[in-house]
Amino acid sequence: MAFPEKTTSFIGFFMTDIEAQNKGLGSFIISELCKVMTGMGMREVRLGWVKGNPQAEHFWKKNGFVETGATNEMEEYTVVVDNEIKDYIEKSIDSIKVLDECRLYREEQLQITEEVMRARNSIEWLIRINKVINNFIYAISRSYAYAVKMNWPLEETENSQMYAYYLEDAVYRDIVLWDLLRQFINEFFKCGYDKDREISIFSFLNDATVRRKLGNSEVKKIRKYLNSAGHQEVRTKLRNQFTHSLDGTSSYLFHRNNNGKIQADMGNVFSKHPYENIVYVLDDIKKYLKFAEQYDYTWTNY
Repeated sequence: MAFPEKTTSFIGFFMTDIEAQNKGLGSFIISELCKVMTGMGMREVRLGWVKGNPQAEHFWKKNGFVETGATNEMEEYTVVVDNEIKDYIEKSIDSIKVLDECRLYREEQLQITEEVMRARNSIEWLIRINKVINNFIYAISRSYAYAVKMNWPLEETENSQMYAYYLEDAVYRDIVLWDLLRQFINEFFKCGYDKDREISIFSFLNDATVRRKLGNSEVKKIRKYLNSAGHQEVRTKLRNQFTHSLDGTSSYLFHRNNNGKIQADMGNVFSKHPYENIVYVLDDIKKYLKFAEQYDYTWTNY
């Protein structure tokens, strides 16, 4: 959903059981899926298929899909795919920049006043934020590099394992950055929280003092984004799945006892396409930087 653009959906993997093929079921599913996507505001549905596979090419063209002319060369075959996704990822990574730390002049560093101490402490948080941004850039770049080497989304190889390893690291850094933004806001706007106090950014933004210091409209903007589907995809789904040892980058098939009948739990069989997960994280960090740069600008003009 909303990948690689907000009005575009990307089908990472589609397959029907061999016994269900040549009965119109696959076309029916794709037709109904496209109707649902249209109803949800999607304008395009994109996908890729292996070049030289006439059955796959015939199926997708029969169902109204057309080639874009873009391909992705793999070691053993060529995937017909829209390279705009890769371009978007690469440009997004290149666009990530650290914040202006606005270090104090030497004579200012020697002053011991409440305002100078506030400035020095705020700078410390900016320095820490920039370190984590650089760590994030490294992690997401490595995750993408391994994702490019993968032949298909459900493979279980060293490439897929390393893609997931670095993606998990990038997700962790992303969440840490939101916490560091809370620390900077607390310091700069003098909200009164101790730096060692364990409090989520959600609870922090609900505080009446924070709303007064930062402004209700600004707090609403941040809270609105933090509760959006895009951020929750990263914070709740990707991060929590990694935390609970069930990452969303792999395929799992569990079986459960349902009223005495053993049934397959299909909830984790099909993982998201690697590029889709990477785009979710990149979109979140870009939104984070918009908020952070806004407060960084306020600080540098202080």
